[in-house]
Amino acid sequence: MATEPEKTDAGATPPQMSRRNVLALGAGAVVLMGFYIYSRSRKGSSKDLGAVDIGKEAPPERALIPAYVTITPDNVVGLVCPAAEMGQGVITALPALIAEEMEADWARVRVFNSDAGEAYINPGKNLQATGRSMSVRGYFEQLLTVGAEAKARLVRAASEIWSVPASECVAENSHVTHVASGNKATYYQLSERAASYEDMAPAPRKSRADYKIIGRPLQRKDLAEKVTGKAVFGADVVEDGMLTATIAMAPTLGGYPASYDKEAALAVRGVRHVVETTADDYRGVAVVADSFWQAKKGLDALSVEFVEGAQANVSTVDITNMLHENLASGEARYGRDDGDVGAALGAAASRVSGVFDVPYLAHATMEPMTCFAHVTNDACRIIAPTQGPIRVRDAVAEMLGMSADQVHVSRPYLGGGFGRRWQPDFALQCVEISKAVGAPVKLIWSREEDMRHDYFRQQAAASYEAALDEKGVLTAFDFRTSCASIIEWGKPNRLNGRPDSLALSGVSDNRYDIPNQRAGWIPATSPTPVGTWRSVGHSQNGFFMECAIDEIAEAAGVDPVQFRKQLLQKDKRMLRVLEAAAQEGAWRSRSGGHNGKGQGVAVAESYGSFCAYVIDVNVDENRRIKINDVACAMDCGFAVNPDGVAAQIEGSVVFALTATLYGEITIEKGAVVQSNFTDYRMATLRETPPISIKILNSDDEMGGAGEPAFPPFAPALVNAIYAATGERIRKLPLAAQGYSLA
Repeated sequence: MATEPEKTDAGATPPQMSRRNVLALGAGAVVLMGFYIYSRSRKGSSKDLGAVDIGKEAPPERALIPAYVTITPDNVVGLVCPAAEMGQGVITALPALIAEEMEADWARVRVFNSDAGEAYINPGKNLQATGRSMSVRGYFEQLLTVGAEAKARLVRAASEIWSVPASECVAENSHVTHVASGNKATYYQLSERAASYEDMAPAPRKSRADYKIIGRPLQRKDLAEKVTGKAVFGADVVEDGMLTATIAMAPTLGGYPASYDKEAALAVRGVRHVVETTADDYRGVAVVADSFWQAKKGLDALSVEFVEGAQANVSTVDITNMLHENLASGEARYGRDDGDVGAALGAAASRVSGVFDVPYLAHATMEPMTCFAHVTNDACRIIAPTQGPIRVRDAVAEMLGMSADQVHVSRPYLGGGFGRRWQPDFALQCVEISKAVGAPVKLIWSREEDMRHDYFRQQAAASYEAALDEKGVLTAFDFRTSCASIIEWGKPNRLNGRPDSLALSGVSDNRYDIPNQRAGWIPATSPTPVGTWRSVGHSQNGFFMECAIDEIAEAAGVDPVQFRKQLLQKDKRMLRVLEAAAQEGAWRSRSGGHNGKGQGVAVAESYGSFCAYVIDVNVDENRRIKINDVACAMDCGFAVNPDGVAAQIEGSVVFALTATLYGEITIEKGAVVQSNFTDYRMATLRETPPISIKILNSDDEMGGAGEPAFPPFAPALVNAIYAATGERIRKLPLAAQGYSLA
């Protein structure tokens, strides 16, 4: 086993349980409904404990709030983050909620990733799952309550020890003080008594005006680890006796290995095993070796050939034709049907219509799928960079015929998620391989396997028709889209004839005041798996909806910002964020012809947050785009860490720029064509435009920050290109239309 790291860094094993103890006790022995038994002690030092000599056994860490709060003898407060840290900053924002109410010394707080456990279920989702931009808003009340109880316990302990009223005891910076007597104690000195109470009444909470930590810019707790390279991601896991595997999977669904040269692979130095896998949508063959490089060389020597699946004749052209035929059909499942759209269209003074297309998109996380698993006769231990640890635990237990408490899932940092790591496929593969070889195994997919075996954002098409009256007022909006269903992927007929809410999100619930509108979805099949992708249905529907609104505004002869404002008079939050973006981006009312300079606007609500962009561009005669400025305004209610929200917006801009300009997964003969960043290109630092951000803090209901800044970006950019050139773009990516960045 590798040298055990200090357990005081974010991302390490939780403070109450070292990796060695997990190994010794076995899976399931240490968790009961997610609440840990804290039995670890550690060696002390004069620096750590003052009077304790080097080499002597130190007092143990103490659990103040089981599963969430521990305190070390040197008065370091350990807090567990219940959500997955995948770059979005929850390992700072969530523990800050506890620390705020607890009056902990933030500089001496250490943060740890949670394992799988019911104690970490997100109340907003009823799942231990990281997604839907639900982490901060979902855990907000619960973690503030945890912190308030922790403080109340410590204050009560101090008041009893000193025989003074609790109201005279002040908690601050991880100490409790009684000013009148001069008594002062560290949280650790009070923790044993504080943890013993079984009759705690609900603790009062602070008012927002008294917050000292949250609501202000916070330095990330994982920053030092990641800058210095000490952070542990899935691919970094090293264990005693561990083998490393990599895999080749069938290129088409339903395919399977037809032949391979097992002896040639086993002849490669370091290769130990060749294992066929069946635990995923794609069947494959894994090579298991002493190192990844040896496994890769063994896989090269394997020369595997696959039988094609039933989708082997499907291409992107076929899918596009199917989607357009669906749009032209009279069939749709409606998620919204207000007023009388047909009558309003019939009475229109003028009509506007359009058809849009977007391709499949890959998650393309920087860290390909990876997992560690060790299966024994009566337990399974997993270290998985997963967005759904309980989902992995339960899926593995079912596959192995074990109970859930026999499977222990711990979680390192995630090298990107974006929805991809909600799926348990890579973990199930790793467990299958470990069981087959009878040893601990770390599975690492190659970039090529990762790119071609994703759960993709669906290819989708959409059409709209709108009615304007004699005054240019929008009286009807009729929207239809066709794409494969995420909800029904792998679970046919799960919707039982109902519309797919994910496929219609952002349209069926749009905020515009249009008296007659409907939104319908037509199911489609897919030759590849589809799944949640950053902002899910909003990702394509933001493009469809906001480009359509721009086109309608043009037909009405009204400035695009003013047209939206007219439709948002009843939605003050959406209106406010639109006006803020227009001000931040110095919006210029459109006039005259298209002279190569233009601005575009788009606004959308998703995941409880409101976001708007104004993007300023120049476009030359060779279709080279210079993005002069990206101005963004967001209202997510109360911003727990404003710097974190700003970082999420900046990340969304780069992610959206990549998708808008370059993103495209194509299918030939049922298989994904793209394989790496050479043909699935990312936006670079050089290509990242100037970004200005305005965060509108408010007392309104909290929203998310990880996804809401994605949907309005593409339409704002495309609308800006129209303003500059007069060309309406209804198909992405832009590179496929001949556009590039200057």
